[in-house]
Amino acid sequence: MNEPLLNANAKVTGYMQVLPFGAWTVGKVLALEPFPTMSIEKDTRSGFTTIRQKATLTGLRVVFPSEDNRFLAGDTVFVMADNYAQPFAKNVYEQEGKKFILCPEALIQLVRRGT
Repeated sequence: MNEPLLNANAKVTGYMQVLPFGAWTVGKVLALEPFPTMSIEKDTRSGFTTIRQKATLTGLRVVFPSEDNRFLAGDTVFVMADNYAQPFAKNVYEQEGKKFILCPEALIQLVRRGT
């Protein structure tokens, strides 16, 4: 019943499976909405400039559930805002008409269930 979730238009890395009720992610990654467009916000204190995003969290909605259902589609997960500059955040994929990034589960700080 499980088939690879790949087609001519998909550029998905890692492994995903098509199930009768949709898709889910495997391999300790989550399919999340892409980061919103952000500009770098700087703080200058005592002559030192720091990036403000390092001290904030960004909420991203889960697009496809995880294999173990710890993270469900519609949940909001929060990651450090400075992760928007990481290579994984720049690779935006599209499958089943949904755009998403593949974020390592280890970067998740908080989870809010539902919509």
